[in-house]
Amino acid sequence: MAAARRTSMAAPMVAASTVLLREMAETRGETVSPADLVGLLMDSAAEVYDGDDEDDNVVNSHRTYRRLDIASA
Repeated sequence: MAAARRTSMAAPMVAASTVLLREMAETRGETVSPADLVGLLMDSAAEVYDGDDEDDNVVNSHRTYRRLDIASA
């Protein structure tokens, strides 16, 4: 797979994660809606702060982002 620099590379990861969550719910006999899946992904996301505490040579945004954490969902 070629390297990419855009957020479009996140779309396949999110799509695959929703499939895993849905399959897990189905094995438990549960039904989840698309809104339920969004809620699970958002609620279980890990917060990542892009600050100046890293030893790197890039400009930091000093913002907090949410990273997919499917194991916590």
